[in-house]
Amino acid sequence: MSSNLNTVLADCEKQAEVLVEEIGKHRTARVLSEQTADSLEKLCIALGDIHEKIQPFTAIVSRRRLISLSVGYVINLGLLLIIVVMLLAQ
Repeated sequence: MSSNLNTVLADCEKQAEVLVEEIGKHRTARVLSEQTADSLEKLCIALGDIHEKIQPFTAIVSRRRLISLSVGYVINLGLLLIIVVMLLAQ
């Protein structure tokens, strides 16, 4: 009976050691998960700040492109009208 009890206790001790190792792994995973979440939160904040800083510059560039395209369109329309009037005048 005592040898059987010793083997059961040895098995229990091995299982307890495995359980302690698993608990350690879960703790490590939880810490890594929290660190990852903190890093992602900081990254999102940084990206939001960068977007706010860049937005005025991109708005200016977009406005300049729109103005230059509009001016080009008006010039092309004017040249087309001049050519049409010259052709009709002949």
